[in-house]
Amino acid sequence: MAVSKAMEVLGEAARRIPDHIRECHPDIPWRDIVGMRNTLAHAYSGVDLHMLFATARQSVPLLLKELPAVIATAKEFG
Repeated sequence: MAVSKAMEVLGEAARRIPDHIRECHPDIPWRDIVGMRNTLAHAYSGVDLHMLFATARQSVPLLLKELPAVIATAKEFG
């Protein structure tokens, strides 16, 4: 399932962002993103496909809008 794998990759990338950069962007639900990755990767209690697709449709576009600011912050910190 491509959407599931893409969300796993997104969550893994979010997990690797240092805390000091995450703290500069508190409006991004970092914990939820990583939590979804963990659920998908380990299939805790099964996966709600409706929730997965709704998240992909609604939340990912919002996250993509914030991504340039996160990248800029990362560049500031070197």
